[in-house]
Amino acid sequence: MNINSTKLQYTFGFVFYTAYQLIFYKYGLNLWDEGALAYGALRFLNGEIPLVDFGFDGYPPGRYFLAASFFKIFGVNLTSLRLMFVILTSIMAILFYHISKNIMDKNFAVISTLLLLSAPSMYYNRLFPICTVINIYFISRYINSARKFDFALSILAALLTLLFKTEIGAVSIFILILVLILQTIHGHKKYSFNFKKLHFNYKILMSMIVFFAVASIVGAIAINLPAKAYKFVFQMSSIWGNPFPSILSTSGTGFPSFKEFFDLSLFYLPIIVYIATVILLFKRKLFSDQKIFLNKSNMQIFVLLLFGIGTYGLVLWRVGFDNLLRVLPAFYILLCYFLCLFYRKIGGGIYMDWLGSKSAIRNFVVSIPILLFPALFIVNFNFHHGFYAGSIGELRNNHIYVNLHRARIFANPIEAIWIEDIVSYIKQTTTEDEPIFALPLNPIWYFLSERKNPTAYDWVLPQTIKVLDEEQKIVDQLKNNIPKLIIYADIAIDGKEERRLSNYAPKVFEFILKNYKLEKIAGPFQILKVENS
Repeated sequence: MNINSTKLQYTFGFVFYTAYQLIFYKYGLNLWDEGALAYGALRFLNGEIPLVDFGFDGYPPGRYFLAASFFKIFGVNLTSLRLMFVILTSIMAILFYHISKNIMDKNFAVISTLLLLSAPSMYYNRLFPICTVINIYFISRYINSARKFDFALSILAALLTLLFKTEIGAVSIFILILVLILQTIHGHKKYSFNFKKLHFNYKILMSMIVFFAVASIVGAIAINLPAKAYKFVFQMSSIWGNPFPSILSTSGTGFPSFKEFFDLSLFYLPIIVYIATVILLFKRKLFSDQKIFLNKSNMQIFVLLLFGIGTYGLVLWRVGFDNLLRVLPAFYILLCYFLCLFYRKIGGGIYMDWLGSKSAIRNFVVSIPILLFPALFIVNFNFHHGFYAGSIGELRNNHIYVNLHRARIFANPIEAIWIEDIVSYIKQTTTEDEPIFALPLNPIWYFLSERKNPTAYDWVLPQTIKVLDEEQKIVDQLKNNIPKLIIYADIAIDGKEERRLSNYAPKVFEFILKNYKLEKIAGPFQILKVENS
């Protein structure tokens, strides 16, 4: 296949999947988490600095800059934010397919890409898999070319990733160093990069990388990022974590349905695939006279394994289905790689001719068990999951149009009533310069109502109170600029009473009790009004 034909295929793939996503990108709304990115980007657009004026939720500043850029171009609304992720997801899909086809048959690469696109994770958290795929792509590109220029691009990608997903950037840098060490140990061939032709450009690129690295380190130290990162990684897990789910029962009272069983199995399957990958690489090393990492395919599989293990730590840190979907890109590729190996082993070829081949029946029969899991996965997430997957399943669940200035979307019938009712009440009761306060995890109300948060804290969660010890600061900021309304969801997060606001933030709760009275209830939300207004 020539270069022009490949580019045409990639262009068609990008256009097709972008068009596919645009069918449902206006459907669904997460009232709990989606607002954090939207309102954070708005604060940044209005001149506030992440990690200084706001953003004490563990997210690096890059995501706010990127989202604010789309707000600037397309307007301040949720659809602009989602359009950003539509474009990024399509780019991710193209890069993902390119990575996959380097180590397996093209049709299996297509299957792996369909798995990724069936469950790319929620819009507001999709930067995690996007950054993962981008870094795998550049490292894979370097492994295939062995050029210093591509190695420099890999480093640059990892450093830039630190601004968007710090953990992915750190994992990428570690893997790059390890790849370089393995190549040195195994006597990798000389670099083929022609310095005579591109010496000047290479110097500029390396200078930019060094400057960016130094600036990143100085900036991180200036805002005390290492200490904050330590607290979030090692302390927050004990406060904010959840037990690993049982595959046999969701409640302890009975066996799960097939769908529940299938979803729960996804927590375990990556672990099985990663163990199988370790065994495969060990077997190749044991029964090969050559050093296995001289083989480009083996090196790429090793990189995928490291990314898979490194990113799966997010699930162990805080178990949840939303976190699980974010860490599966490496799993998708390795799973399809094993399916491809199995198909080759039994004598088939993915380019089978079911109608004209003498082995048509055998190939068809063999294909059924191999493609069963991918087929079940694709159907399940495209048609039976909602906002978690961001798929056409949302069209069935959300069909009531919500016509707000910053959210022209479709929501489910019940939530649509809450959303319009709460936003309307806020706008009728307050002026644009009067702040409101939404808690514990509902910054969406600031964004939709076009009202400001009087504090630096868009989320009031256990990590803010227990890890960062910021509760008194929240109370002080509330006293300095008393919000006229408070939108409060009295919920036990994750079903645990210790994660109810009154239990983990008693000072904030006491401030609310002393100064506010109940005015209105809409679904799980209480609207409280300051008593002296």
